[in-house]
Amino acid sequence: MFAVFWIDKGKARTVSFKCDPERFLELTDQKGIVPAPYLARAHWVQVQDAKALIDPVARERVGRSYDLVFSRLTRKQQTEIRGTPARDR
Repeated sequence: MFAVFWIDKGKARTVSFKCDPERFLELTDQKGIVPAPYLARAHWVQVQDAKALIDPVARERVGRSYDLVFSRLTRKQQTEIRGTPARDR
């Protein structure tokens, strides 16, 4: 899991995602972005106001969240997701 979207009546209400530890305070200092409930200790933030991040920045942040979570997976899990064989080391 690298992002959580809460959608109500076809409209996204909030999005939560993981961020780099050094970005956590920077992001939560912005209006409309708060520490994510239950996941803040793992450096997750929750965007409660869609105007808090412009689309290109939001895409980049969610992409970075994917990279952070993906990097913590085992090599086998990464291979299964990528669909390519792992290189032997």
